[in-house]
Amino acid sequence: MDLIKINKIIEKISPKSLRTKYSSVIENYLSLFTINIINYLSSFITFPYLVRVLRVEGYGLLSLAQSLAGYFAILSNYGFDIVGIQKVAIKREDKKESGKILATVIGAKILFVFIGSLIFNILLFLTPKLKANYPIFALCYIAIFVEALNPYWFFRGIEKLTSITWLTIASKGIYAIGIFILVKSTNDLSLVPIWGSLANSLVALGAFLLILKSGYKPILPRFKFIVNIIRESLVIFLTQISKSLNAASSTFILGILTNNACVGYFAAAQKIVNIVGTFVIIMQQAAFPYVNRLITLSKENSRRFLKKYVAFTAVYSGGLSIIILFGAKIIIKILLGETYLPSLPIFRILSFFLFLTGLENTLSILIMIPMGFKNELAKILWISSIINIIITTLLVKSFTYTGAAIAITITESLIVGLLYTYLKKKNVL
Repeated sequence: MDLIKINKIIEKISPKSLRTKYSSVIENYLSLFTINIINYLSSFITFPYLVRVLRVEGYGLLSLAQSLAGYFAILSNYGFDIVGIQKVAIKREDKKESGKILATVIGAKILFVFIGSLIFNILLFLTPKLKANYPIFALCYIAIFVEALNPYWFFRGIEKLTSITWLTIASKGIYAIGIFILVKSTNDLSLVPIWGSLANSLVALGAFLLILKSGYKPILPRFKFIVNIIRESLVIFLTQISKSLNAASSTFILGILTNNACVGYFAAAQKIVNIVGTFVIIMQQAAFPYVNRLITLSKENSRRFLKKYVAFTAVYSGGLSIIILFGAKIIIKILLGETYLPSLPIFRILSFFLFLTGLENTLSILIMIPMGFKNELAKILWISSIINIIITTLLVKSFTYTGAAIAITITESLIVGLLYTYLKKKNVL
């Protein structure tokens, strides 16, 4: 009898058993990992070329237009992706309902793109410097509309990312080839957003054809469904704004209270740490649909899974943090050059931030949101954002860029502590 029990335990923990049990999570992770690598490679290949042929002024104008459009992209997304993934993950076997969710999310996005376009145009016409370059700003805004039509999030919800991964690879390849062939000087500046939108349009079109081929039928959504999803996404939107505020406030305060060199050292170190942190975020994105489905099927099983996942995140992000901590000097020399060695203490401090942000994203995205604690999450993040601004201001005055690194690490510790305490109180962990 004991041998039978032992055999059953071995079967449960065997690699083959684990692969079968979490196959969708593993497949999603590999697809998301590939998509992120392709995005990085596309930027890495085209960035040096565009900087050279567009020259400083041309590339600066393009960056300004893309940056401004980026703020409106946050508005058009509004948190619809996360809510859409949740709903589709739960209803993915019901193709009619999933099709309705798809149409509702895209309808809501288009509505917000239209509202955003009115604000965007008013802003351009009231600002002479922006109005003078209206065509390039307008073309960058069109890219937001194209992105709103991309049902990438839907494939995350149904946990079938392999097909859209190949579409993404193809579009990035087409984009890079087009840039090298078409863009030869600053006179071709407008071709960059145009070609980017065309390449992304191919992904959106291909994705919709795959959705229809799979039997999902989007139907024209009723306005009340759009209003409902806007209400459901509001807290997610506020949460994302607070996270963006946390991310941007350190650099902004550093720029106001110190000089460009301090900002440069801090921003370079933070960018590399954020890139490494992407590998932790991908794991959470891959598991998000699975967790939402699991919660609807069994609260007890979901609790057991989430406890294991938190422990896994601690080990995984902890390992990456150790690499950053002890390999900081080598990483700086290879990626940034010796001129950036003053950023060494920032790297070492942010290695702890990397560990903490891995836990924070798991507790917030994988537990608080699926468990229905969205309002509580928003409160914790907004309180932490205010505290972060105060701490950063005080520490930057005394310790410049090192103070900024210490401040965001303290803030992240506070967020993790508050989230963990709340979830313990709710008997989730």
